[in-house]
Amino acid sequence: MKFPSFTLQTLGILALAAGLGLAFNANRPDSLPLVRVHEVAVQASPQDNEITLHDAAQLSASGQAVFVDARDASDYAQGHIAGALSLPAFSFTQDFPLVRDSLHNSTVITYCDGEHCELSRDLAEQLKAHGLRNVRVLKNGWTLWRDKGLPTATGQEPLLREPQELEHPAQESLSQETPRLEHAPQQTMPDGPAPEQSTPEGIAHPQEPAQEKSAPQEATPQEPLLQKTPPQESKPTGDQS
Repeated sequence: MKFPSFTLQTLGILALAAGLGLAFNANRPDSLPLVRVHEVAVQASPQDNEITLHDAAQLSASGQAVFVDARDASDYAQGHIAGALSLPAFSFTQDFPLVRDSLHNSTVITYCDGEHCELSRDLAEQLKAHGLRNVRVLKNGWTLWRDKGLPTATGQEPLLREPQELEHPAQESLSQETPRLEHAPQQTMPDGPAPEQSTPEGIAHPQEPAQEKSAPQEATPQEPLLQKTPPQESKPTGDQS
């Protein structure tokens, strides 16, 4: 079977155009791919708010970063990044006022433990919702930081002791009330030694009863002196007359 000349010419033109197109694309510096492959797997490129371990360590060494541990308080006490604050994501509303002043004017880096741990990301979103802008996420931060041999610590954080300052005003009010209770019995104590005195002068001068007791003691030696007067010596003089 013979093809018509028009068909042959058309096929020749298409083949020549395709060849010229391939040759031109091959010579381009930004050549287009001939076959587009649809990637099903999620790309592992870091997101905008994530930070690398190297950058986080540099910010920590320069004092420009504040680490915030999003794990549970018990996990934090067993081991955490040195200087990090404990702010569990599930108790954010309760604990955020305690550390809010320490997070301003610095880069806040949240972290948790594990490749698939989302607590640090959830905590970062809550911090941004409360007005903090410079918030970064260190993915799998605790494991990477510990395995790299960077500074770590254990135990509870010192900043959790700040709420105790709220108890000082109450303690001061109690200390101001206790002297009032002590003054009341001191005013009633002088009434006990001198219950017979009705005037207030006895309360102000408790030494007056002692002076009254010393008066009769001085009078006792004077009475026998009065009895030694010689009335009996006058009787014999009367008999002689």
